[in-house]
Amino acid sequence: MKEEIKEAFFNKRFIISVGIMLVCFLGVSYPNWIDSSEWGDIYRPTALEQILGGIFFGGVMLMMPFCASFTYAVNQVDEIKTGYFYLKIMRTNVSKYIKNKVIATTLGGASAITIAYVLNAVIWHVIAMPYDPLMYESQKIYFSEAVIWHDWDEICYALPIYIWIGGGMFFTSAVWALFGLMTAVWVPDRVLCTVIPACVYYLWMAGFARYLFGVNLASPEALFNDGLTMSTLVQILITYGILLVTIYTLFFIGVKKRSQHG
Repeated sequence: MKEEIKEAFFNKRFIISVGIMLVCFLGVSYPNWIDSSEWGDIYRPTALEQILGGIFFGGVMLMMPFCASFTYAVNQVDEIKTGYFYLKIMRTNVSKYIKNKVIATTLGGASAITIAYVLNAVIWHVIAMPYDPLMYESQKIYFSEAVIWHDWDEICYALPIYIWIGGGMFFTSAVWALFGLMTAVWVPDRVLCTVIPACVYYLWMAGFARYLFGVNLASPEALFNDGLTMSTLVQILITYGILLVTIYTLFFIGVKKRSQHG
């Protein structure tokens, strides 16, 4: 287990994923900061505005599933193609192999995304003014009353909002990292095991379920966007719960089948 987790964190793809996500965060917020250079310190975007802007208007939501899968799910493809997969199964057993892979892949993928988010937050808290609407009324961001965190922004410089978004990103990216792992077992291709999860995510976000089945699903990034209501939270957790069970079952079947028949 320790070796698997170590490998998930200490590899070049982990660093690349963190870098890509950090660029996505800064891709909108940095130009916005430059454009506001003549507004005066009090009226320039606050750290909270810069962080939220990078999430909602940059490429974060689209690149997240790709980077989550790319971080360590690709390793599954390498193990299968080199035959190392079968040696690992022989040394342990199917159940232990699956447990180690699931934990390492989800932790690695989720951590890469979340670390980029934290780095982005640190950068903007160093550069921009902290969000403090109690002292500066002009900084106030008015969230819809239905949004879960609409009244959290005045608590400790909006710290609860930062924590919620980080937790939502961690959970969401963990699911898509696992999706990539499952894909790698059935389609052992380094490109497809990252592209397929990203395509499914994008189709879901574009409302494919509504067009095909007439079902309105909460958007896959709902846990960390500013439209999260209590009803949306319940719906997205149920949806992700079903997706997790499906992914894990398919991964289990795929590993067992491949270990027996190659």
